[in-house]
Amino acid sequence: MSDIKNVIGREKIKIDLRKYVDVLKNASEDAQLEIEITIGINDAGKIDLINHKTGNCGLPLNSKYTFESMVDRGFNHVAYGAALKVAKKPGDKLNPLFIYGNFGMGKTHLLQAIGNEVLKGHPEKKVLYTTAENFSRELINSIRDNATEAFEKKYRTVDLLLMDDIQTLRRRVGSLEEFFNTLDELQRLNKQIVVSCDCPPRAIEGFDEKIISRMAAGMVVDIKAPALEDRIALLQKVCDAEHTEIAAEVLDYIAQNITSNIGELEGGLAKVVAYAELTGNKITVDLATEALKGTVKNE
Repeated sequence: MSDIKNVIGREKIKIDLRKYVDVLKNASEDAQLEIEITIGINDAGKIDLINHKTGNCGLPLNSKYTFESMVDRGFNHVAYGAALKVAKKPGDKLNPLFIYGNFGMGKTHLLQAIGNEVLKGHPEKKVLYTTAENFSRELINSIRDNATEAFEKKYRTVDLLLMDDIQTLRRRVGSLEEFFNTLDELQRLNKQIVVSCDCPPRAIEGFDEKIISRMAAGMVVDIKAPALEDRIALLQKVCDAEHTEIAAEVLDYIAQNITSNIGELEGGLAKVVAYAELTGNKITVDLATEALKGTVKNE
Protein backbone atom coordinates (compact mmCIF):
# COMPACT_ATOMS: atom_id res chain seq x y z
CA MET A 1 0.00 0.00 0.00
CA SER A 2 1.21 3.49 -0.76
CA ASP A 3 -0.34 5.25 2.22
CA ILE A 4 -3.36 5.61 4.52
CA LYS A 5 -4.99 9.01 4.46
CA ASN A 6 -7.26 10.89 6.88
CA VAL A 7 -5.93 9.22 10.02
CA ILE A 8 -6.13 11.94 12.69
CA GLY A 9 -3.53 12.29 15.42
CA ARG A 10 -2.32 9.12 17.05
CA GLU A 11 -5.64 7.32 17.00
CA LYS A 12 -5.22 3.72 15.90
CA ILE A 13 -7.62 2.34 13.33
CA LYS A 14 -8.15 -1.33 12.69
CA ILE A 15 -8.52 -1.88 8.95
CA ASP A 16 -10.53 -4.85 7.72
CA LEU A 17 -9.16 -5.63 4.25
CA ARG A 18 -11.58 -8.50 3.60
CA LYS A 19 -13.78 -6.22 1.51
CA TYR A 20 -10.80 -5.54 -0.74
CA VAL A 21 -9.84 -9.18 -1.11
CA ASP A 22 -10.58 -9.28 -4.83
CA VAL A 23 -8.25 -6.38 -5.56
CA LEU A 24 -5.49 -7.84 -3.41
CA LYS A 25 -6.01 -11.34 -4.78
CA ASN A 26 -5.62 -10.09 -8.33
CA ALA A 27 -2.35 -8.45 -7.36
CA SER A 28 -0.98 -11.59 -5.79
CA GLU A 29 -1.96 -13.77 -8.75
CA ASP A 30 0.22 -11.83 -11.14
CA ALA A 31 3.42 -10.21 -9.96
CA GLN A 32 3.35 -7.89 -12.96
CA LEU A 33 0.24 -6.13 -11.64
CA GLU A 34 0.97 -2.60 -10.54
CA ILE A 35 -1.50 -1.77 -7.80
CA GLU A 36 -1.88 1.20 -5.52
CA ILE A 37 -4.55 1.34 -2.82
CA THR A 38 -5.56 4.50 -1.00
CA ILE A 39 -7.76 4.07 2.06
CA GLY A 40 -9.70 6.86 3.75
CA ILE A 41 -12.65 7.51 6.03
CA ASN A 42 -15.99 8.47 4.52
CA ASP A 43 -18.60 10.83 5.98
CA ALA A 44 -20.21 7.97 7.87
CA GLY A 45 -16.96 7.22 9.65
CA LYS A 46 -16.37 4.00 7.74
CA ILE A 47 -13.19 3.01 5.95
CA ASP A 48 -13.54 3.04 2.18
CA LEU A 49 -11.43 2.08 -0.78
CA ILE A 50 -10.94 5.48 -2.39
CA ASN A 51 -9.20 4.29 -5.53
CA HIS A 52 -7.01 1.58 -6.88
CA LYS A 53 -4.51 1.73 -9.70
CA THR A 54 -4.27 -1.38 -11.80
CA GLY A 55 -1.94 -0.46 -14.66
CA ASN A 56 -0.31 -3.22 -16.67
CA CYS A 57 -1.31 -6.67 -15.45
CA GLY A 58 0.28 -8.78 -18.17
CA LEU A 59 3.79 -9.23 -19.50
CA PRO A 60 5.97 -6.14 -18.95
CA LEU A 61 5.60 -3.27 -21.40
CA ASN A 62 8.84 -1.89 -22.81
CA SER A 63 8.88 1.83 -21.98
CA LYS A 64 10.83 2.47 -25.20
CA TYR A 65 7.98 1.15 -27.32
CA THR A 66 6.00 4.33 -27.88
CA PHE A 67 4.42 6.07 -30.85
CA GLU A 68 7.04 8.79 -30.58
CA SER A 69 9.87 6.28 -31.06
CA MET A 70 8.32 4.93 -34.27
CA VAL A 71 8.30 6.36 -37.77
CA ASP A 72 4.98 6.93 -39.49
CA ARG A 73 5.68 6.15 -43.15
CA GLY A 74 3.89 4.61 -46.09
CA PHE A 75 4.74 1.03 -45.15
CA ASN A 76 3.01 1.28 -41.75
CA HIS A 77 0.92 4.46 -42.02
CA VAL A 78 -2.52 2.82 -41.84
CA ALA A 79 -1.53 0.48 -39.01
CA TYR A 80 0.13 3.35 -37.10
CA GLY A 81 -2.95 5.55 -37.51
CA ALA A 82 -5.36 2.81 -36.46
CA ALA A 83 -3.25 1.95 -33.41
CA LEU A 84 -3.05 5.59 -32.36
CA LYS A 85 -6.81 5.98 -32.75
CA VAL A 86 -7.38 2.93 -30.55
CA ALA A 87 -4.94 4.26 -27.93
CA LYS A 88 -6.81 7.57 -27.78
CA LYS A 89 -10.29 5.98 -27.64
CA PRO A 90 -10.07 2.29 -26.71
CA GLY A 91 -13.24 0.30 -27.33
CA ASP A 92 -14.74 3.03 -29.50
CA LYS A 93 -14.85 1.88 -33.15
CA LEU A 94 -11.85 -0.17 -34.31
CA ASN A 95 -12.58 -3.24 -32.26
CA PRO A 96 -11.02 -5.71 -32.56
CA LEU A 97 -7.95 -4.26 -34.25
CA PHE A 98 -6.04 -6.91 -36.20
CA ILE A 99 -2.48 -6.01 -37.23
CA TYR A 100 -0.55 -8.35 -39.50
CA GLY A 101 2.82 -8.44 -41.20
CA ASN A 102 5.97 -10.49 -41.53
CA PHE A 103 8.29 -11.18 -38.62
CA GLY A 104 10.31 -8.22 -37.38
CA MET A 105 8.15 -5.50 -38.93
CA GLY A 106 7.27 -3.68 -35.71
CA LYS A 107 4.01 -5.32 -34.69
CA THR A 108 5.12 -5.81 -31.08
CA HIS A 109 6.31 -2.21 -30.93
CA LEU A 110 2.93 -1.03 -32.12
CA LEU A 111 0.95 -3.18 -29.67
CA GLN A 112 3.04 -2.06 -26.72
CA ALA A 113 2.88 1.56 -27.88
CA ILE A 114 -0.91 1.31 -27.55
CA GLY A 115 -0.57 -0.05 -24.03
CA ASN A 116 1.92 2.62 -22.97
CA GLU A 117 -0.19 5.39 -24.47
CA VAL A 118 -3.38 4.22 -22.73
CA LEU A 119 -1.64 3.97 -19.36
CA LYS A 120 -0.07 7.39 -19.83
CA GLY A 121 -3.46 9.02 -20.26
CA HIS A 122 -5.48 6.65 -18.07
CA PRO A 123 -3.30 5.03 -15.40
CA GLU A 124 -6.40 3.58 -13.76
CA LYS A 125 -7.10 1.39 -16.80
CA LYS A 126 -6.37 -2.31 -16.63
CA VAL A 127 -4.10 -3.12 -19.57
CA LEU A 128 -2.96 -6.65 -20.35
CA TYR A 129 -0.22 -7.32 -22.90
CA THR A 130 0.63 -10.95 -23.60
CA THR A 131 1.68 -13.32 -26.33
CA ALA A 132 -0.61 -16.04 -27.61
CA GLU A 133 1.99 -18.57 -26.48
CA ASN A 134 1.89 -17.18 -22.95
CA PHE A 135 -1.94 -17.13 -23.02
CA SER A 136 -1.98 -20.84 -23.89
CA ARG A 137 0.62 -21.67 -21.25
CA GLU A 138 -1.33 -19.81 -18.56
CA LEU A 139 -4.50 -21.64 -19.55
CA ILE A 140 -2.76 -25.02 -19.25
CA ASN A 141 -1.37 -24.07 -15.84
CA SER A 142 -4.78 -22.89 -14.65
CA ILE A 143 -6.34 -26.22 -15.65
CA ARG A 144 -3.57 -28.10 -13.87
CA ASP A 145 -3.98 -26.00 -10.72
CA ASN A 146 -7.82 -25.96 -10.78
CA ALA A 147 -7.65 -22.19 -11.20
CA THR A 148 -9.56 -21.62 -14.43
CA GLU A 149 -11.90 -19.16 -12.72
CA ALA A 150 -8.96 -16.93 -11.80
CA PHE A 151 -7.59 -17.23 -15.35
CA GLU A 152 -10.91 -16.20 -16.87
CA LYS A 153 -11.25 -13.29 -14.48
CA LYS A 154 -7.76 -12.06 -15.31
CA TYR A 155 -8.41 -11.93 -19.05
CA ARG A 156 -12.09 -11.01 -19.10
CA THR A 157 -12.00 -8.02 -16.75
CA VAL A 158 -9.42 -5.89 -18.54
CA ASP A 159 -10.00 -2.60 -20.32
CA LEU A 160 -7.47 -3.37 -23.04
CA LEU A 161 -6.20 -6.77 -24.19
CA LEU A 162 -3.11 -6.80 -26.41
CA MET A 163 -2.22 -10.25 -27.77
CA ASP A 164 0.89 -10.78 -29.87
CA ASP A 165 1.48 -13.52 -32.47
CA ILE A 166 -2.01 -15.01 -32.38
CA GLN A 167 -1.03 -17.44 -35.15
CA THR A 168 0.73 -19.60 -32.52
CA LEU A 169 -2.71 -20.75 -31.34
CA ARG A 170 -3.13 -22.74 -34.56
CA ARG A 171 -4.92 -26.03 -33.88
CA ARG A 172 -4.84 -25.49 -30.09
CA VAL A 173 -8.54 -26.16 -29.74
CA GLY A 174 -8.82 -25.43 -26.02
CA SER A 175 -6.84 -22.20 -26.23
CA LEU A 176 -8.81 -21.05 -29.26
CA GLU A 177 -12.11 -21.71 -27.52
CA GLU A 178 -10.94 -19.80 -24.46
CA PHE A 179 -9.71 -16.94 -26.62
CA PHE A 180 -13.06 -16.74 -28.41
CA ASN A 181 -14.94 -16.65 -25.10
CA THR A 182 -12.59 -13.93 -23.86
CA LEU A 183 -13.06 -11.97 -27.06
CA ASP A 184 -16.82 -12.37 -26.85
CA GLU A 185 -16.99 -11.13 -23.26
CA LEU A 186 -14.69 -8.15 -23.79
CA GLN A 187 -16.59 -7.02 -26.88
CA ARG A 188 -19.86 -7.33 -24.99
CA LEU A 189 -18.42 -4.93 -22.41
CA ASN A 190 -17.04 -2.58 -25.12
CA LYS A 191 -13.47 -3.31 -24.04
CA GLN A 192 -10.68 -3.02 -26.61
CA ILE A 193 -8.90 -6.00 -28.16
CA VAL A 194 -5.80 -5.69 -30.33
CA VAL A 195 -4.03 -8.71 -31.82
CA SER A 196 -1.06 -9.21 -34.11
CA CYS A 197 -0.46 -12.00 -36.60
CA ASP A 198 1.90 -12.97 -39.41
CA CYS A 199 -0.95 -13.12 -41.95
CA PRO A 200 -4.50 -11.78 -42.47
CA PRO A 201 -7.40 -13.52 -40.67
CA ARG A 202 -8.59 -15.57 -43.63
CA ALA A 203 -5.08 -16.96 -44.19
CA ILE A 204 -4.66 -18.42 -40.68
CA GLU A 205 -4.76 -22.20 -40.81
CA GLY A 206 -6.27 -24.24 -38.01
CA PHE A 207 -8.57 -21.49 -36.67
CA ASP A 208 -12.28 -21.97 -36.10
CA GLU A 209 -14.44 -20.07 -38.57
CA LYS A 210 -16.20 -18.16 -35.79
CA ILE A 211 -12.89 -16.68 -34.63
CA ILE A 212 -11.81 -15.83 -38.17
CA SER A 213 -15.15 -14.13 -38.84
CA ARG A 214 -14.92 -12.11 -35.63
CA MET A 215 -11.37 -10.98 -36.46
CA ALA A 216 -12.22 -10.18 -40.07
CA ALA A 217 -15.24 -8.14 -38.97
CA GLY A 218 -12.99 -5.76 -37.05
CA MET A 219 -10.36 -3.39 -38.42
CA VAL A 220 -7.69 -5.33 -40.32
CA VAL A 221 -4.46 -3.47 -41.18
CA ASP A 222 -1.05 -4.59 -42.38
CA ILE A 223 2.56 -3.49 -42.08
CA LYS A 224 4.42 -3.82 -45.36
CA ALA A 225 8.15 -4.16 -45.97
CA PRO A 226 9.80 -0.72 -45.64
CA ALA A 227 11.36 0.86 -48.73
CA LEU A 228 14.95 2.15 -48.70
CA GLU A 229 13.88 5.64 -47.66
CA ASP A 230 11.78 4.15 -44.88
CA ARG A 231 14.71 2.09 -43.61
CA ILE A 232 16.97 5.15 -43.55
CA ALA A 233 14.31 7.11 -41.66
CA LEU A 234 14.02 4.25 -39.16
CA LEU A 235 17.77 4.27 -38.55
CA GLN A 236 17.77 8.05 -38.12
CA LYS A 237 14.94 7.70 -35.58
CA VAL A 238 16.95 5.17 -33.57
CA CYS A 239 20.04 7.39 -33.67
CA ASP A 240 18.02 10.38 -32.44
CA ALA A 241 16.55 8.34 -29.59
CA GLU A 242 19.99 7.08 -28.56
CA HIS A 243 21.61 10.51 -29.08
CA THR A 244 24.08 8.94 -31.50
CA GLU A 245 25.51 10.81 -34.48
CA ILE A 246 26.23 8.64 -37.51
CA ALA A 247 27.05 9.95 -40.98
CA ALA A 248 24.33 9.69 -43.61
CA GLU A 249 26.47 7.50 -45.88
CA VAL A 250 26.85 4.93 -43.09
CA LEU A 251 23.09 4.79 -42.50
CA ASP A 252 22.61 4.50 -46.25
CA TYR A 253 25.05 1.57 -46.37
CA ILE A 254 23.22 -0.26 -43.58
CA ALA A 255 19.80 0.41 -45.11
CA GLN A 256 20.97 -0.67 -48.57
CA ASN A 257 22.30 -3.98 -47.30
CA ILE A 258 19.84 -5.06 -44.60
CA THR A 259 16.43 -5.33 -46.22
CA SER A 260 14.78 -8.32 -44.54
CA ASN A 261 12.99 -6.67 -41.61
CA ILE A 262 13.07 -3.81 -39.12
CA GLY A 263 14.40 -5.97 -36.31
CA GLU A 264 17.50 -6.99 -38.28
CA LEU A 265 17.94 -3.43 -39.51
CA GLU A 266 18.05 -2.05 -35.96
CA GLY A 267 20.24 -4.98 -34.92
CA GLY A 268 22.69 -4.12 -37.69
CA LEU A 269 22.92 -0.55 -36.48
CA ALA A 270 23.55 -1.77 -32.92
CA LYS A 271 26.37 -4.03 -34.19
CA VAL A 272 28.06 -1.11 -35.94
CA VAL A 273 27.85 1.10 -32.85
CA ALA A 274 29.14 -1.69 -30.60
CA TYR A 275 32.00 -2.50 -32.98
CA ALA A 276 33.07 1.14 -33.00
CA GLU A 277 33.01 1.27 -29.20
CA LEU A 278 35.02 -1.96 -28.88
CA THR A 279 37.67 -0.92 -31.38
CA GLY A 280 37.74 2.73 -30.42
CA ASN A 281 37.37 3.75 -34.05
CA LYS A 282 35.13 6.32 -35.73
CA ILE A 283 31.99 5.00 -37.40
CA THR A 284 32.61 4.99 -41.14
CA VAL A 285 31.36 2.94 -44.07
CA ASP A 286 34.53 0.83 -43.88
CA LEU A 287 33.94 0.14 -40.20
CA ALA A 288 30.29 -0.70 -40.88
CA THR A 289 31.39 -3.09 -43.62
CA GLU A 290 33.74 -4.83 -41.20
CA ALA A 291 31.18 -4.92 -38.40
CA LEU A 292 28.48 -6.43 -40.60
CA LYS A 293 30.57 -9.19 -42.19
CA GLY A 294 28.44 -12.26 -42.49
CA THR A 295 25.30 -10.20 -41.95
CA VAL A 296 24.75 -8.18 -45.10
CA LYS A 297 23.92 -9.87 -48.36
CA ASN A 298 26.98 -8.75 -50.31
CA GLU A 299 29.48 -10.00 -47.74
